[in-house]
Order: sequence, then structure tokens, then C-alpha cells
Amino acid sequence: MDIAEKKRLLSLGLKLEDKFILLIKELLEDTPIKIVKTSNKFCCIDFILSNGNKEMGIELKSRQRNLSIDDDFFISISKLYSIKNEYNHIKTLLVWSDKCKNVYFTKYNDELLKSQQSYINYGNVFRIKKDVCSYGLEQLIDTIKSTLLEQD
Repeated sequence: MDIAEKKRLLSLGLKLEDKFILLIKELLEDTPIKIVKTSNKFCCIDFILSNGNKEMGIELKSRQRNLSIDDDFFISISKLYSIKNEYNHIKTLLVWSDKCKNVYFTKYNDELLKSQQSYINYGNVFRIKKDVCSYGLEQLIDTIKSTLLEQD
């Protein structure tokens, strides 16, 4: 993959992240939940959500292909270990979305580190099985609300 292609993919990702977060903010506007994009563009998570007392993270993986035909979803091995090491103090959601408006997500847990590994596009990745993921934007919003708004 040449530098121009990497820049194109990075720019595509940022545009999709911006669209995604605007949609999430709109769907959460009746709540006290605030969303902040992490300041380091190489951070292992993209967003921190907070209700003032609790926080959670979201790592968004935007894809151009239709995710509904896949049996599993990819995430960098180093990214997943970084989430474990840097954000183990908050719940973190791994979210995959596509241009067809499919949204799949799962809560990070150490069991994901036992997922099958592959080498794809010059990188080592975990293959997260679709059957450990939830589906849908409405489900995602419900999960965010239940994590941040419900009493422990």
C-alpha cells in the first residue's frame, strides 16, 4: 500500500468518524451524555462518552464493504492490546459500521484476545466473530444509555 493510498484511507476514516459521531450525538441529545473525540489521531479508541460520573470508550472501524455478508470483523492485534492496557478502567465498545448503514458492536473483554488471528493488509489482526456482536444503531444507543445512565 503506497503513501497516497494510506492518506486516502485515513481521510475516508476521519470523514466517516465525523458522520458517525454526529449521528450518535443527535440520537443521544435527550441525555446528559457528552461525546469527545480523542485528541491523538493514533489513539486506540476514537471517542470518550461521559455522563459526568461514568465514562466509556468507542473504537470505530468504518468499512466500505457490506458487513452483513461477513462472518467476522477485523481489528488490529496491537489496537486491542492497547485498549486492554490503556483503557481497562472504562467499558469500551468496538463498533464496525459500513456504507450500507450496518452497525455491529461488542463490548471489549479479555476473551476477545483469544480470537483467531490473521495477517491482512500488512497487519496482524484479530477476527472477531459476528456471533459475539450485537447488531443495529438502536441497539448501540441502548447499550450506551444503559452503560452510562443506569445505576450500578
